[in-house]
Amino acid sequence: MSIKQPIRYGVKFINLPFVICHNSKFGQVLIYYIVKVFISVLAILGSIIGAGFVSGQEIVVFYSKFGLWSILLIILSFFIFYKFFNFLINLEEKSRKNSKKQKIYAVSSVFNSIIFSSAMFAGTIKMISFSNKAISFFLFCLVIFLCFIIFKNGISSIGKVSFLLVPILIIVLLVFEISILKVGALEFSFSKFNLSSIIYSFFYCGLNISNASMLIVSLGKKLSQKQKTRVSFYSALVLFFLLLITDIVLLSRPDAFSSDMPLLSLFSGNKRILMNLLVLIGSLTSLFSLIFASSNLMRGLSNNDFIVFLVSVICPAFLSFFGFTAIITYLYPIASMVSILLLSEMVISQKEHSSC
Repeated sequence: MSIKQPIRYGVKFINLPFVICHNSKFGQVLIYYIVKVFISVLAILGSIIGAGFVSGQEIVVFYSKFGLWSILLIILSFFIFYKFFNFLINLEEKSRKNSKKQKIYAVSSVFNSIIFSSAMFAGTIKMISFSNKAISFFLFCLVIFLCFIIFKNGISSIGKVSFLLVPILIIVLLVFEISILKVGALEFSFSKFNLSSIIYSFFYCGLNISNASMLIVSLGKKLSQKQKTRVSFYSALVLFFLLLITDIVLLSRPDAFSSDMPLLSLFSGNKRILMNLLVLIGSLTSLFSLIFASSNLMRGLSNNDFIVFLVSVICPAFLSFFGFTAIITYLYPIASMVSILLLSEMVISQKEHSSC
C-alpha cells in the first residue's frame, strides 16, 4: 500500500463532519447558526478594534498609564462591555425613535461619530503616506470611494468586510504581541491607582459601546435570543483578551508610552510593515462601522443624501488632518463623556418604554 492511500483516508476522515453537515438539514441549520453568530461577533469587534487600539495609543491613554491597576480595570471593562452589548442587541429600535430627545440624541451621536471617524481617517492617512504624493492621494481617494460604498449599501457591506479582515487582524496581532511578551519585565507596583483610572475605563467602554451601538442594534434584528446572548458574550470575551494581552505587552515596555503609536514602536523590519498594515485594516473596519452609524443617524435629521455624505464622510476626513495623536489624546476623553450620557439616555428611554 502506497503512502498516498492512508493520507487519502485521513483527509476523508477530517472532512467527514463537514460532509455530514453539508448533506443534512440539521447540519446546514447548524452551520447557518454558527456563521450568523461568528459574523456578528466579527462585525462588533471590527467596529471597536481600530487604529487607536492596534497602534496601542488608546490602550496607553485609557489603561496602561495606570500601571498594574489597568489589569483590574480591563476585567471590570469586560463586564461593562458584556452588559451593554447584551442590552443593545436586545434593544427595540422603536423605543429610541419614540424618545422626545431623539434629535438631541442624533446630533450628539453624529458629533461623536465625526470625532472617532476622524481618528480612523488620521490613522489611515498615516499608513498610506508615501514619498510619492500621487500614490498617497490615489489611495486616499480610494478610501473615500470605499466609504461611499458603505454609505450606500450599509450593514451588508460591513459584514462582508469584517468577515474577511477582522480574523486576520486579530490572529496576526495576537501572534506578534505574544512573540514580544515579557511578563518578567513587569513592575509590580500599584502606586498609580486613583479614582480617575476607574473613570477612564468607563470612558473607554462608553466611547466604544456608543460607537458600535447602531451596528449592534441592527445586528440584533436578525438573531434569536440565544444567538444574541452568545454574540454579546463572545464579543466581550475576545475584546477582553485582546485588551489584556496588549496592555501587558505595553506595561512591560513603558518607554513606548511616549510614542505616537506605542505598540508599533516595539516592532521593526517586516513585522513593523505588517503592523502598519494591521493599523490600516483596523482603521478601515472601524471607519466603515462609524460611517454606517453616522449616516443612519443623519438620515433621521436630513433627507438630502449630499448633506448626509458631507457630514458622515467629508467632515471627519477634513478633521483628521489635526493629527492622529492629538485627536485621541484630547478629543477622545471629551467624546467619551458624551458617549456615557448617550448610553444613559438609551437605558432610561428603554426603561420608560418597558414600563408603558
